[in-house]
Order: sequence, then C-alpha cells, then structure tokens
Amino acid sequence: MAQRLVRKLCQKCKKEVHLEGVVKDRIEKIALSIQDKSYSYQLEKMWTAVGCADCNSTGYKGRIGVYEAIYTDAKIEEVVNQNPSEHEIQEAALPQGLLNMSQDGILKILHGITSLEEVERVIDLGEALS
Repeated sequence: MAQRLVRKLCQKCKKEVHLEGVVKDRIEKIALSIQDKSYSYQLEKMWTAVGCADCNSTGYKGRIGVYEAIYTDAKIEEVVNQNPSEHEIQEAALPQGLLNMSQDGILKILHGITSLEEVERVIDLGEALS
C-alpha cells in the first residue's frame, strides 16, 4: 500500500474549469485506463483553487489521501520471489483491477475534491502516461 496527502479544494471558492487540449488528453488517458467500470466520472470539467476568507486565500481547506494497493496473491508472490522491478510487480497486479495512485488522483480531480496541480505536486502523472 502507498499513499500521498493532497490538499482538498475549498468548497466555497473552487472554480470550475472546462477540460480541453493536452490537459484533457492526459486526464482522459489515465481515467480510461481504470479497469473497474463501476467508478463514475465525467471528462468535461475539473476545478481549480481560487482563495477566499474561509480558506485564508489559499484555495484549499483540509487534506485527503491518494492511495494505491495490491493484494498479495499467488501471482504477486511468484513475481516477488524473482527480485522484480516495480514495473513487473505492477504488471502482475493488473488482473486485480485495483486503482493505482495516478488513477485515484485523477478521480479526485474529476470529482472536484482536489486540483490537478495538487496531484501533480505529489505524483508524477507523466510516468503514468508512458
């Protein structure tokens, strides 16, 4: 299991931004890689920090975790015994269908919980796109 903390957008002053261009392509690529189709999301908008008296003009109020985990099943045990790279472990965990950190962060962006800038501050989304 791994986690990173991101700041939550202030619910009183966050500003809706229409997704377009390269940003939309990047977010869409990660969102569409989610295997479990029970996660709901939209690909039209995200939110950004503004700042108000309620959040001391930061645009953020509170924190939330961005997580990833894998189950230790027979396939993972087999791979781990071979001294694998991180990529090989991720490949072995794909059939589990669990979210990785990038996917969890993108879902939180698309639901207006945090901003793209905040997720990019703690996770390398470029690595998730390669």
